[in-house]
Amino acid sequence: LTLMNHRGKQILMLGILGWVCCSYFTAIPAWIMGKEDLKIMEEGRMNQDGKDMTKIGMILGMVSSIVSTVAIVFLVLKEIL
Repeated sequence: LTLMNHRGKQILMLGILGWVCCSYFTAIPAWIMGKEDLKIMEEGRMNQDGKDMTKIGMILGMVSSIVSTVAIVFLVLKEIL
C-alpha cells in the first residue's frame, strides 16, 4: 500500500501568506486543502508526517479569513454609520 505524499509545507506556506499579506487569496485555499488532507490522513491514505504543518496552515488560513472578514465588516459599518 502506497500512501499519498502530504502537502503540509504548501498548506503551511499558504496559511502564513494569508496571514501576512495575501488574505483570502491564499488563506481560503490553505483552509480547504488542510481540511481535505486531514480527512485523507485520518482515512489512512496519506502520509501523516506533515499532520502538524497541515493543521497549523489550516488554522492560520481560518484565522486569516475570519479576521479579514471582520475587518471588512467593521470598515463598511464605520463608513455607513
